[in-house]
Amino acid sequence: MSRPSATLKVMSYNLMGWSSFNANSWKGENVLGKINSWEPDLLGAQEVEKGGWGYQEVEELVVSTTGLNFAGGSQFFKPSKLEKLDEDWTALVGGYWMSMALYKHLDTGREILFYDSHWKHGYGLQQAETIANKIAADRTKHGSPPTILVGDTNQFCEGPKTEALRYLKGELQGSQGFSPVDLVDVHGEDQGRSFSDDNNPDCRVDFILASQGQWSVVQVAVDRGGIRILAITMLRTRHVTRRSHVKFGHGKGVEVPGLTCMTLEVPSVQSKEAWNSFLQLFSLADGIVILRISDDAEHDQEGYVAKSPLLGEVYEIVQSRPMFIVCVCKGPVRASLMTFPAISQLVLATTGASFGLPKYRHDLHPITQIALKKRMMEKAVRRLQLVGDPIDANEAQRLGLVDFIGDEAEVENEICRLVYRNCSPSSQYFMYKSDLVKAMRAKEEA
Repeated sequence: MSRPSATLKVMSYNLMGWSSFNANSWKGENVLGKINSWEPDLLGAQEVEKGGWGYQEVEELVVSTTGLNFAGGSQFFKPSKLEKLDEDWTALVGGYWMSMALYKHLDTGREILFYDSHWKHGYGLQQAETIANKIAADRTKHGSPPTILVGDTNQFCEGPKTEALRYLKGELQGSQGFSPVDLVDVHGEDQGRSFSDDNNPDCRVDFILASQGQWSVVQVAVDRGGIRILAITMLRTRHVTRRSHVKFGHGKGVEVPGLTCMTLEVPSVQSKEAWNSFLQLFSLADGIVILRISDDAEHDQEGYVAKSPLLGEVYEIVQSRPMFIVCVCKGPVRASLMTFPAISQLVLATTGASFGLPKYRHDLHPITQIALKKRMMEKAVRRLQLVGDPIDANEAQRLGLVDFIGDEAEVENEICRLVYRNCSPSSQYFMYKSDLVKAMRAKEEA
């Protein structure tokens, strides 16, 4: 039985408190009137102050006038719809900020992550990467609930085309690759201005972004009738199904489940029973399999891996099962354990990881060198066998054994990005033959 969907009306609004509640206090009534007229369930506000002071006064005025509760971090919520469970704060550049709150939707019990942000002018990609990494970490901590990011980005003209927004939407790589979270601009069709300067018709700075595949847009609006633009959207959470149903006739959209994901810890020293349990789990896996290698022990007294056919069976499973292996290396990887990065489609290593084949003739399983030759040139494998000296992560990357290097947080963020990208459900669209013929004819006639 599917879980009920949570429907929310979300608003992002820069109150421009220095003007609305100080220099031109008469404008404050209009600002509060706008909030009341739209009746948001969640309000992400910015500049909730009187010009560097009076934050609490404006906050209390919003609460008393609108009936919303204050959640901290310039967030307000409707208490009849939501309950706040957790909160956090992230510093951006030059004193600017992003606030986080975890809410429970009271009607459905579903949890929702909501972020409100106010960015510094410029520094777009730098701030976007900070925001994406924080959201990815929070989603991992809280089980990847439906997520919304709102705010005033201060990126100005042609905001949707700036590298910051393109990075958050997965269209552009940052300094560490693509964003670990995939977000969608719910007002993507609206390219108009975001504040009341008619001389800058394409200066859009206010955005509402929602996590890919977890929301359906019910209604969107941009209120340009005041001193500052309001971005409003009504969203409904999607139920993630594990089985897709094809609709015939005119229905062309099919929701396709993402890949499954299994994580297996692989200590270098285990008992025979532990290795056999690992093999059994591995033989049942499909989709994405994350192998976390740990080699902290000095000596394997049983020498089971080197003496048994276990690694050969692991190699056969990889060749026969529909799986994508991600190997995570955070320390020394030696001898027969070199098989695991060699059989993987993607190897992530921390800067402190190292790799080597010491005591080659004594403890190296024959399948290891066969697997290594699929990733590295044969002469490089032979040199490792002959010399026995370990190589660091950078050298391993140069030789083709490692694909990604970063500190521990960066490696974990990359894992989050890969899992979210490949394991989230997606929509697949089909065009029937009659529609395809019409489209081709229209293209030829154009």
